[in-house]
Amino acid sequence: MKKIVIGLLASCVLISFILLVAPERIGYGVVLWDFQAPQNNGLLVKIKQESKLRNKYIVQIDGERIEYEKWQLHFEKRKRDAENFRESYRPFTDTFATAKRDRHAVRAEADAFGSVLYTLREGEEIKIIGRTEETVTVGSTQNYWYRILTETGTGGWSYGHNLELFRASEAEKRDPHQAAAERLTSTVFYPSEYKEYITNGIYDLELFAKNYFFKVDPQKKALTVRSKLYSGVFSYSGIEGDRKTVSFTDTPIQVNLPNSNEILIINTSLKNDYGQFFSPIPDLTKIIETEQNRQNGLFENLIAYGNSFSSINSGRLTITEDKEFVWTRNRILIPDYIPSPDFTDGTVSFNLFMSSDLNDVYTGGLVFRFSQGKTVYALYNADENNLELTMIPDYLVEKNTVIRQPNAPLKLYLSR
Repeated sequence: MKKIVIGLLASCVLISFILLVAPERIGYGVVLWDFQAPQNNGLLVKIKQESKLRNKYIVQIDGERIEYEKWQLHFEKRKRDAENFRESYRPFTDTFATAKRDRHAVRAEADAFGSVLYTLREGEEIKIIGRTEETVTVGSTQNYWYRILTETGTGGWSYGHNLELFRASEAEKRDPHQAAAERLTSTVFYPSEYKEYITNGIYDLELFAKNYFFKVDPQKKALTVRSKLYSGVFSYSGIEGDRKTVSFTDTPIQVNLPNSNEILIINTSLKNDYGQFFSPIPDLTKIIETEQNRQNGLFENLIAYGNSFSSINSGRLTITEDKEFVWTRNRILIPDYIPSPDFTDGTVSFNLFMSSDLNDVYTGGLVFRFSQGKTVYALYNADENNLELTMIPDYLVEKNTVIRQPNAPLKLYLSR
């Protein structure tokens, strides 16, 4: 009996030793996206070790020990399953894409109603992993759903209509500055400030009317710059540079391309010109037209039942069809909004926006520009009988937007 017990103990010790020294069989992986060595994309590897603390897999390729973030590999327990996935991935190992517009959705499923996991920036580069077998109709477009990976490891499905696919091997064969030159000569760029307004759903027609832009005409070999600092038309004989910096020969204009969303224009002939950022905007003319129609609609609704408003405390406000105003007996605005009763006339516009929490409270915003140079802001509600104005101090208006109303706002109630 004693010998049996000793034998069992020895066996347990031996098994324990084997378990300690023998490497744990983890599984197999297919490399999805290797930033440093893209030739490894699609490679089948045996996973040697897993670091759960660091969320990484450790593999060996050509005798070299390599660490991958877990999302960079497709994991399978069985080699056969990993081989099957590798075959399905083979057509896409060299395929990438960029988003053609901001906020393009990455969804949990290949479905237009699938939950959104991530939104792509315009120009953001992603890795294509696979696609649906058939094209799918979404709205008025028909395209594939693509399985994708972002550079930060988010995986999901993105509809192909707003993706521009390319193969890395083809991109590497191109002239280093060809893509940059094509980008500059194929679109019109406007100050990035314009795009910031538009992205936020805010439109400053007075700013847009200044018509700042950057445009290259490859047929005439001329570029035009209109900016806050300078304006001019420059003739060039050629385009030089690389993917990040482009120079137009025989001109002082240099263009840096820090990212896919904007360019930095530098005039090297100007002292201390640190450059101005410009961004592509598809159709500024259409945007301006739409905003003009919105503002005209607000104006017509306001004066539809009469253009003169008055009360004992707030005076008389008359707005003409030319969007000019006369405001008499407006002492209630002194001294917080106007310095004296001499401020009685000027122009009015609807070029004022509100933060999202105010949109459901007010019909719109009014900007009163007095002839003496003072600007006064107000939010308003109106019906066929009354006009209610909530006066807004200057410090609560940022980039044509009322960020919040005062804690104790001055409210004016006028009747038609």
